[in-house]
Amino acid sequence: MMFLKIATICILSITGLGMLIFGLRCGKPFKWLFVNALLGIASFAAIVALRRFTGVSIPCNEWTVSSVLFLGVPAVCGLLLLPLIF
Repeated sequence: MMFLKIATICILSITGLGMLIFGLRCGKPFKWLFVNALLGIASFAAIVALRRFTGVSIPCNEWTVSSVLFLGVPAVCGLLLLPLIF
């Protein structure tokens, strides 16, 4: 079980680093990072708004919001998959 936790943290960290590198290498890095953050927030808000109908919920605290801001949509997908892994 500890291996799955460490593997999940490593995969999310590598994803974040890859997105940061891609954002810096593209022509307009701040625009790309801003759009990525907006898409992450929009998908997170949609999941929170539809939790009553779908039964899927992500807790809204400073850790989840900061990961969604920095990683975007992959963080939302990771947060949705974490309960299935654990």
